[in-house]
Amino acid sequence: MDHPLRVLIVEDVPTDYELAQREVGRVLPDSEFLRVETRGDFLTALKSFSPGLIISDYKLPQFDGLSALKLALGHAPGIPFIILTGSMNEDTAVECMKAGAWDYVIKEHIKRLGPAAVSALEQGRVRGEKLLAEQALRKSEALLLEKNQEMESFLYITTHDLRSPLVNIQGFSQNLERHTRELREILTQTPLPEETKTKLQKIAGESIPVALKFVLDSAYKMDALITALLKVSRIGRLEMKPETLEMKNVFAAVLDSLRFQLDEAGGSINTGPLPQCRADQGAVSRIFTNLLDNAIKYRSKDRPLTITMAGEVSGDKVLYSVSDNGSGIPEKDLHRISDIFHQPVIAAGKKGEGIGLAIVRRLLEKNGGRLRVESKEREGSVFHVELPSAAGEKGAL
Repeated sequence: MDHPLRVLIVEDVPTDYELAQREVGRVLPDSEFLRVETRGDFLTALKSFSPGLIISDYKLPQFDGLSALKLALGHAPGIPFIILTGSMNEDTAVECMKAGAWDYVIKEHIKRLGPAAVSALEQGRVRGEKLLAEQALRKSEALLLEKNQEMESFLYITTHDLRSPLVNIQGFSQNLERHTRELREILTQTPLPEETKTKLQKIAGESIPVALKFVLDSAYKMDALITALLKVSRIGRLEMKPETLEMKNVFAAVLDSLRFQLDEAGGSINTGPLPQCRADQGAVSRIFTNLLDNAIKYRSKDRPLTITMAGEVSGDKVLYSVSDNGSGIPEKDLHRISDIFHQPVIAAGKKGEGIGLAIVRRLLEKNGGRLRVESKEREGSVFHVELPSAAGEKGAL
């Protein structure tokens, strides 16, 4: 230790204090000791002596061990506290441990005090490290949340700011298209030298329209990207309102909304048990709508589409699975499947913004859930959705 261990002993009998001091001194020889026997002296010692270990007799004429324990927990939490008593039955021992004592030693077995002190200090070290780790984790989570909010706010503002000049680009490009058509009509009616007329007609009929097509195509692509980014940024601004959800009803509503697309695709859906979960209803509906829509969109041409939806409770979570026999996802794309704008090679040519699974993942995170994907190319995929269970919430209450 960098500094001597300070041991505060609450004891009214000097000889008992000396015995306790001797036993602790044997295993922790560089320790400093202080004896108190009243509430006032105990509180003063907590501040002035700053103990690293507290040992207290269970009963004193003007004070008691449980009172000392409560004061220590209130004024100096985290300091190992050992109850030392002449006799103690099992119920009293349990009471002390429930109250927050780290250990208890009966004076008849005073030789156990030294090892108990060493053990308590080790527990204190472990608890301290765990507390520091938890504090660091909470700080990191808070910082991450702050940065995510900043990013979402920046994304929202930026996409809004980009849309205004983009509208101008699209509008004036369309004006140029109209003016070019008018120019071509004028050229056909205006007498000009043949060579000059041919050059102007080529510029007005080929060069300008081709350039404008590139400008407008790029503007439309940018517009689609901005629209997609706005959708993602709005997810972060949504307030989740968790409630107990009857997933059979939620899934039935999702299925109704996709009935036309499913019938057009000639697909079928099988359902298994769908336990209740606790989450925001709108978010859950959107999660499964996106997953089913993807299954329909990226179905295989070689076989009729079959989708299976089921769930099971696992501890305080519900694990739902949405499986299909569609095109599947290449293994190299699995780790990026929920990245914004990422679309697997196998999905090339299929219409989509590339944000569906990114939105699913974000909505799950906001509801205390997560997404996991298993897939084999040209065989199908299984999307595992984890959400808090309704039963787990009741148990927590």
